[in-house]
Amino acid sequence: MSPQLHHVDADQLAPSSDFRTALLSLPGASVIHLEGSDRLRTRAVVTLLHSNEPSGFKAIYRIIREGVVPSTNVAIIVASIDAAQTGPLLYHHHLQTEADLNRCFTPPFDTPQRQLAAAILQYLRSLEPEVVIDTHNTSSHSEPFCVTADHTPETRLWSTLFSPRLVVLTHVA
Repeated sequence: MSPQLHHVDADQLAPSSDFRTALLSLPGASVIHLEGSDRLRTRAVVTLLHSNEPSGFKAIYRIIREGVVPSTNVAIIVASIDAAQTGPLLYHHHLQTEADLNRCFTPPFDTPQRQLAAAILQYLRSLEPEVVIDTHNTSSHSEPFCVTADHTPETRLWSTLFSPRLVVLTHVA
C-alpha cells in the first residue's frame, strides 16, 4: 500500500496542550490547511522531512494555537511523522529501516519513502503554490539561514522573511 497524506483540520491540533501532543495526534504524514484572507492564492510549507528538526512544526503549531489568519491559503505538509513519533520523540533523523525522505524526491518511486515523496510532489503540483518553503534545523548552533538554488529577486525577498542570510547553491559541472 502506498503512503498517503492525511488531511488534518487545524482545529484538531489547537486544543493540544503542547506541540508534542499535537505531533502525537497526527495519523501519519499529514497536510494541515490554513485558510487565508486571500483565498485565491496558496503557499506551502513542508516541515519534518527530517524528523529530528522540529522548529518548523513548532512554529506552525504556535501559529495555529494563536489563531493567526495567514495572508493567503497555506498548506502545511508534516512529512516524517512515523520517525518523529518513534521514541524518543523527535530523536531520529529518519528511521534506520527507511531512506532519508529528503533524498527521495527523484524517481524511481519504488519504496515507501519514495512513494511518500511522490505523493508530496503530486499534492504540491496540484496546489500550484506561489512558493514552497521547506523548513529544517541544523544539528549545530548557527544563526538562521535560508538556502536556494534559484537566486532571483523574489527568492531574496521571501528569504528575508526568515533570515537575513541566504546561501545560494550553484551547480558545478
